[in-house]
Amino acid sequence: SFFRNRKSSLLCRAHTLTQSPSHHMILAVPFVALHYIALLCIGSHKNSNPNLSIPPQPHITKSTPHNNTTHNNTMNTINAANTAKFQKPKFIPKETNDYVLKVGFKETKPAEKLRLETAKHRAGVMMGDPIEAAMFKVMLPAMAAKNIIEVGVFTGYTTLVMAQAAGPGAKVVALDVTDAYPSIGKPFWKEAGVEDRIDLRIAPAKESLQKMLDQGLQGTFDFAFIDADKVGYMDYYELLLQLLRKDGIIAIDNVLWSGKVYDESITDDDTVALRKLAEFVQADDRVEHAMLPFADGITMVRKK
Repeated sequence: SFFRNRKSSLLCRAHTLTQSPSHHMILAVPFVALHYIALLCIGSHKNSNPNLSIPPQPHITKSTPHNNTTHNNTMNTINAANTAKFQKPKFIPKETNDYVLKVGFKETKPAEKLRLETAKHRAGVMMGDPIEAAMFKVMLPAMAAKNIIEVGVFTGYTTLVMAQAAGPGAKVVALDVTDAYPSIGKPFWKEAGVEDRIDLRIAPAKESLQKMLDQGLQGTFDFAFIDADKVGYMDYYELLLQLLRKDGIIAIDNVLWSGKVYDESITDDDTVALRKLAEFVQADDRVEHAMLPFADGITMVRKK
């Protein structure tokens, strides 16, 4: 209504001036021109949408292949403050989330810079929650984890944190289908001094995991993190379980899926896939597991 009223007011004022005696017309022309420019600006603002939705991610990992022009377009910072998970908590009060962000974890400067850079991205919601990454930072040294697999990289924030936590001699095999998003993180990996610990492999994750099994790497990995296309989760789980050593851990992200998984009326492919995986893990005698209700839900699975 604001835009309609403002537009009407400006039109009336312009009309009044143009109907004035001829000696006012010299003044009227620039006034009318300026007001029509203002109307165009108002109309443009009215038609803009600051809450553009994130397009669905149909591919094997978080990232969607595209050409450089498309990638440059997606780097526009649209409603940046409301995209990243750490800025818009799903299952805890905002006050609790703000307190945790203040005192709940430590973060190196390169990791912080990459997190904030990723939060500007229109697809920033795909970044892993920093509390998840901080939990891995605590766990990996305690496990003496040196061989790690990440399925779904996006800009590589969690990749960076895990590579730092695992220390010298560690290797994070990071799987994605495009280098477009990881390229955002690469300068920060270099700044953090961990680029030599990250083995980025651009291919469908299922193929990359199977290739590792074909190379005889069963039982050689300490930790794995799945944060990719949800329909592929079951395949990733089975392949990773073979690659994992005894007492190795798989962390599975987005298992609560904004609450959709426990609403039986929701039957889209992603939600159904997550629901089936949760039920499968619950009945899987090969593992112990715990589903943690923070971020968007994360299930920690230990191979017996």
